[in-house]
Amino acid sequence: WSLVLPFTTDSEPVIPPVCGGIFVDTGNTIANYQPSENYTITIFPDNVGEYVNVTFTSFNVELAWDGLMVYNGVNTSSPLFDSGSAYNRATCPNGAWTGTGDFAATSFTSTDSSGALTFVFTSDNLIEKSGWEANVTCSILGVSEISFNSIIVYPNPAKDLITVALKDFQTDVIIKIYTIQGQEVHKELGVNGTTDIDISNLSSGVYFINIIDNKKIFTKKFIKE
Repeated sequence: WSLVLPFTTDSEPVIPPVCGGIFVDTGNTIANYQPSENYTITIFPDNVGEYVNVTFTSFNVELAWDGLMVYNGVNTSSPLFDSGSAYNRATCPNGAWTGTGDFAATSFTSTDSSGALTFVFTSDNLIEKSGWEANVTCSILGVSEISFNSIIVYPNPAKDLITVALKDFQTDVIIKIYTIQGQEVHKELGVNGTTDIDISNLSSGVYFINIIDNKKIFTKKFIKE
């Protein structure tokens, strides 16, 4: 089940997503979202012991001015799934997911005891885009859970190479590196243990790494000097 908190928009309210359904913006799949939106949605699993997973299949919001915040829990006091963006605007706070990116394999899975995920979307009053579409599923995670501390990325900042060290992963993972605009710039398949990644061809700036296994996604941020 899900909870929709009051928001400011002239559009129709967002349809609360459910397990097995889709999560879309106020324009649904046929129109753009509206100007000056500000709303919060918390998605809870159907059953106790399950965890919500939201996997984006499309994402397109105004870069640096409109942003979607994603929290691992029941409200905005929960830990943030930080995108690495740093625009620091009222409608696009630091850590917001913004711009146009290939999110076809990007997902967020709650590890909170509630099993919930919370989303906050804000837009300015100028440019509106097509928004997003994502699949919502709920499932029971494995008994042996992987923690955020099971992933180490170093050095940070880095110049030519970064090392990704994984522990406690029972299967190989996919590693993707994105710019803060959401553009995928590197991908590695079948990774486990420790691997070195050549970043010498990347421009200086902030990047984030998605480590994807068959249960959830972890995001780490690093700086390329």
